Amino acid sequence: MNDRQLLKVRISELSNEDLFKMVSEEIVNYPAEEINLAYEEMESRGILPNAVDEAPRPAVSLAGCWIGFALYILEIFIIHSERFTHPRAAAGASFVYLIAAYWDSPKLNTAFWKWVLWAASIVLLGSLALWDIPNLLQRLMPLMLAFGVPTLIYSAALYWMSKPYRPARKSKFTTWLIGCLIFTLLYSWLMTSGVI
Repeated sequence: MNDRQLLKVRISELSNEDLFKMVSEEIVNYPAEEINLAYEEMESRGILPNAVDEAPRPAVSLAGCWIGFALYILEIFIIHSERFTHPRAAAGASFVYLIAAYWDSPKLNTAFWKWVLWAASIVLLGSLALWDIPNLLQRLMPLMLAFGVPTLIYSAALYWMSKPYRPARKSKFTTWLIGCLIFTLLYSWLMTSGVI
């Protein structure tokens, strides 16, 4: 047997899950020949994803945005009656957006109650990291750091917290972390400069 045949036998012994992982998440770790053989194996097993299945989920749900925006406007009126704060209004609007995102196509194989618990945990942790913890830390450290440290930790943790509820991500953690740093700097500046 030559090297190509041995490689083909080794790839044919992989499970469906390992094949998917090989061609989607770890594509840069394998030579092109191995990836091509993995695609051939997936095609022979009849598990090659359809073009419809490969369509990425929209980054922002249009229905979720409109519902969240409407809720935020409603909450602004409640804020002026001094029952709600802007961060709580933003958290409520985010929660509505995440719940509305459940009905976006393509459907995820996740029970609705699990989705609601996941959305509630994302929003609750976000509210704590972006508002409550910085307000506690501002007595112990400079204001920019008080907002920056929890924001960076939370935004970086979202990389893993959202993994079960989204399709395979193409971006690597380093790219995500650069985005988190930019978001942290912008958010910290906005919160400490008095713009918001």
